[in-house]
Amino acid sequence: MPRPHKYGVSAPDARTWLWKCYASKAEMEYAQRIARLQPCAFVREQPRIKLGPVKVYVPDFYIEGKDGGFFVDVKGVETPAFKEAKRFWREYGPGELHVVKKKGKNWHTTDVVPGADAAPSQA
Repeated sequence: MPRPHKYGVSAPDARTWLWKCYASKAEMEYAQRIARLQPCAFVREQPRIKLGPVKVYVPDFYIEGKDGGFFVDVKGVETPAFKEAKRFWREYGPGELHVVKKKGKNWHTTDVVPGADAAPSQA
């Protein structure tokens, strides 16, 4: 019997949709949600984003609609590696990174990380 994943990731058959195995069940459910709610939006899964001279980060989705685009990362647990990636995103990111989590049947944006091209806030 395989050992359970330390972050509680579901078995591959529980996180496969349309012949694609997602990194987590929550990520698969978010992809299904996008397909239902925004069928006309441009969605790119797993875009590779260069953050600085050597760091590459792969958010879960890039969603572009008529009002512009943003990146989405579905999280159950924010790991130390992800916290480091958020720091790089603030410095080098090409746009907003929305961090979403699922609670029950509802999705919540828990953080919006501005990218390097974000306008400075008015203090």
